[in-house]
Amino acid sequence: VDLRMVTLVTDAEDKLVAVGISMPSLSEALQKAKGRLLPMGWYHLLKVLFLHKYPPMLDLLLVAVKPEYQNKGVNALLFSDLIPVYQQLGFEYAESNPELELNGKVQAQWEYFKTEQHKRRRAYKKSIL
Repeated sequence: VDLRMVTLVTDAEDKLVAVGISMPSLSEALQKAKGRLLPMGWYHLLKVLFLHKYPPMLDLLLVAVKPEYQNKGVNALLFSDLIPVYQQLGFEYAESNPELELNGKVQAQWEYFKTEQHKRRRAYKKSIL
């Protein structure tokens, strides 16, 4: 993981308040390798991970804020630090991890960005007894 794409927010007492972790998307490299590491699939992954030949897509792996600091703008601090790094590295798009549709707090953090929902995952529950 490129440490420029990891941000930590601390309070006045240097206690960790929030963390944001992201990395270049490996999807394109895995598609080029057709899902195989051998014989030459590893090359496509190494290009992304170590040679810094980044695709235009970025994966937002984790955005976490302590409960007592939520709804206080800490997410804005994370992204104000990360977005210039993303622009400098040439990323055009970001993809978040699966989120609950009804989780208003998570959905609200994206309202200031141009978003497009292109995947939907749902889980259903049915009693078998």
